[in-house]
Amino acid sequence: MVSFRSIQPPKRFKADTLNPLLGSLAKDPKATEDFSKEVEELLSRVDTMATAGRLEEAVEQLLGLEKKTRQASDGISTSKLVCKICKLYFEAKEWTKLKEHIITLPKKRGQLKRSTTDMVHLAMSWLDGLDKEKRLDLINTLNEVTEGKIFVEVEKARLTQMLAKMKESEGKIDEAASLVQEVQVESFGAMERREKTEYILNQMRLVLAKKDFVRTQIISKKINPKLLESEDFQDLKIQYYEFMIRYWLHEKKFLDVAKCVFAIFNTASVKAEEPKWKEALTARALSLNPSKNVHERDPSATKVFGAERPSLAMAASSSSSSSSIRDPTEASPGVSQSTPRKAVSWGTAEVREYDPPERNQSWPRSETRLRAIAERFAAIRDLATCQTEGAELKAEQVSKMWKDACAIGDLATEIQALLQAARKENNALSVQDRQEPARTKPIVEDANLKAQKSLEGSSLSIDSRQKEKNQSNTAAAAQSKVVSPPVEDPITRAKRQWEEWLQRKRSSLGDKDHPEIAEALLEMGQMMSRVFGDFVKAKHYLIESLQMSRSLHQNHDHSDIAKILHQFGIVSLQAGDLEQAKQQLEESMRMTRSLHQNQDHSDIAEVLHQLGVASRQAGDLEQAKQYLEESLQMSRSLHQNQDHSDIAEVLHQLGVASRQAGDLEQAKQQLEESMRMTRSLDQDYHGHQDRSDIAEMLHQLGLVSREAGDFKQAKQHLKEALRMKRCVYGKTNNLQIATTLKELGLVNRDDGFLPEASQQLEESLKLKLSVGPRSSDPDIAAILNDLGSLNGEIGNLKRAKECFKQCYRQQVSLHGNGDHPGIAVTLHKLGVVTRRSGNLKQAQAQLEESLRIQRSLHKGDHPGIAGTLHELGVLFGDAKDFEKAKQQLEESLRMNRSLHGDGDHPDIAATLRQLATVSRLAGDLN
Repeated sequence: MVSFRSIQPPKRFKADTLNPLLGSLAKDPKATEDFSKEVEELLSRVDTMATAGRLEEAVEQLLGLEKKTRQASDGISTSKLVCKICKLYFEAKEWTKLKEHIITLPKKRGQLKRSTTDMVHLAMSWLDGLDKEKRLDLINTLNEVTEGKIFVEVEKARLTQMLAKMKESEGKIDEAASLVQEVQVESFGAMERREKTEYILNQMRLVLAKKDFVRTQIISKKINPKLLESEDFQDLKIQYYEFMIRYWLHEKKFLDVAKCVFAIFNTASVKAEEPKWKEALTARALSLNPSKNVHERDPSATKVFGAERPSLAMAASSSSSSSSIRDPTEASPGVSQSTPRKAVSWGTAEVREYDPPERNQSWPRSETRLRAIAERFAAIRDLATCQTEGAELKAEQVSKMWKDACAIGDLATEIQALLQAARKENNALSVQDRQEPARTKPIVEDANLKAQKSLEGSSLSIDSRQKEKNQSNTAAAAQSKVVSPPVEDPITRAKRQWEEWLQRKRSSLGDKDHPEIAEALLEMGQMMSRVFGDFVKAKHYLIESLQMSRSLHQNHDHSDIAKILHQFGIVSLQAGDLEQAKQQLEESMRMTRSLHQNQDHSDIAEVLHQLGVASRQAGDLEQAKQYLEESLQMSRSLHQNQDHSDIAEVLHQLGVASRQAGDLEQAKQQLEESMRMTRSLDQDYHGHQDRSDIAEMLHQLGLVSREAGDFKQAKQHLKEALRMKRCVYGKTNNLQIATTLKELGLVNRDDGFLPEASQQLEESLKLKLSVGPRSSDPDIAAILNDLGSLNGEIGNLKRAKECFKQCYRQQVSLHGNGDHPGIAVTLHKLGVVTRRSGNLKQAQAQLEESLRIQRSLHKGDHPGIAGTLHELGVLFGDAKDFEKAKQQLEESLRMNRSLHGDGDHPDIAATLRQLATVSRLAGDLN
């Protein structure tokens, strides 16, 4: 049985901090006044008062001083007073009043965390001396106090453990298991690792006692087996694997049972005693006997308990060897184990220097390197698996090389998959090269067609004589050489190869629905969206995969259907169909939660992450933060609060959502934590490696600094992000570089550096347009709008007018000819620039159209309508039509006062100033 640690008050730290692991979560405000002298004087008096029977008077005086110390944030003094009140009632055996004050004292306004924690510790120290009924009553009272308070989460977990122990002693195993199984101690930063492991093992013991094997597996994943290898965790390691043996025996997975027994055998305390390690080896042999697959996976398993048992026994009993023996039942990734291989007699030097020669020069170099990796992997694996007594390598060297071999095997498997299409291409080209001499003929392109192509897109007018001359020259050049047939585009060729692979899959499995075809269709959908960006084809394949999976599983919830819905949601999100993406992701989450019984799982965390992204892009920031925070909490629980790429990515998205919601301080913390975690996970990162994900985090930090008004910091972040993106993408991803250039331009504009801002925005627009013909891109429309405003500000009205006209065309292409706020704003700005250029008639038409659209969209007063009325008043004033000018300005003034009240406001002041100017010009000096 797992031992329960006695309750000990935590070690004291600074006066205002309970536990440094909790950081700001357990930190009280800084004390503004020191009441230590007054407290000591009162404490010396209250004991005498209580002894004389004046208990209530003593408590009243303590409560009066407690209020003063609490309001002054004097944590130590408040803690002493609170604990003294409880102690007086405890010694007087006033149980009702004791419970009442334990509950009410922490609820007082501004109560300090230190006083609450110390009071809980004091009350917990009394539990051992109480009878069963009072102990249960006090535990329930303390559970009520600690509920929902993160700074006493460890105490809450210990109280729950105590209560479960009482239930277990009464034979109520189910109740005891239900109490402890929901406590997520793996996420408690203030609990020591050993106590945390003991707690989780106790959870496993109780759920096993009530035969809840599903929850046993879930809880077992909270313990990292690597942690159990520490010297001070050896006893817990044995308990953990004993519990896992019980689980695997229930699942009838005897190979896993053998691995658990072997892990126990590899424990130092077991190896040190001959009866224990002999018992472990015997149990392992018995568990391997009913396993049906072990000899197929690794024929050397039969040797372990045969001819090689003496060498194992020697290794186990040798006190000088602290190395672990490899489990020969483990399969090796990427290497076939259908036939046994002989042991090799290489030593360390031979293995490290081994590099097979390029025996066939006709192979592609990449395939030669692949074979070299595979052969090296096989040699190292043979050496680790079939070590003989005369082998040169020691056990610890074998263990290290075995890990390297597994990594090489994984790499070889990946390279094989990546080179599959390349080998097909090489074979096809070889066949084509052999057939080329027999079928190749001179092909002459039509001269007129070639001349016509050379003139496409040109705005120059060429007279007929020049055309004839060009055509004759082109024809002569074409006659003098052989034109090769058109070469298939690499992307088109890759698509065709994937589609051929799918067709072969269908042909081999028949026309009926089949799980492998559904899986292949899912892979096709993923490939079309991720690699080729063809969302239409991706959706087509995913729909077919979804229909087939639902047919195979008779529309019941299944992990395959949930996985397809998840991928479908991601593709819809990438294609911009946010409503459909949310529907698919929500259905995937419902199904995944049902399959995993609402327990924490990486699939649920990932779907929540994608739902958060979809909600953020749809503008529902509150819902987005809820999804992302739940995903973050689940990911941290699954990865035991260790750094992980999943946590870093969710923190990044949370930072973006917080920035968009206006919480800039929180956004900065989340983005910086995400960047720190990403860099710490990349062991090759030494402060100089350029990465796209870090560049994106720097970009977002730049946006946060800009919105906070820190333009200097914003420029530093964005310039570093721009430099990094240019190094990473080069010319292959202009959109990423263009986005950062745009934001850098806006920062320079806000900071008053207008020429630099104009240059950066122009470069951003050029990069955006270079991607291809994009007649309806909201990003391009936004850049054009910013460029128009900037040029209008610096007085370049011609360029400003061009930008606003292009922006208007983009807006119409995006939103159609119907009324839309974006079109109204662009027309307003275009009208202002046109008025400043002197074309009052055209400006009037643009402003009146903007006013019409806004009035159709906004019923009643609106700031946009008031602004356009103001500009129309200015225009009529320039046209000397003072009567109309006054009408428009007075209507704008009325609307601004309605919107902003009668107080001071810049819009009201600007309209009043313009009204005065018009009245003066009209001669109306009243």
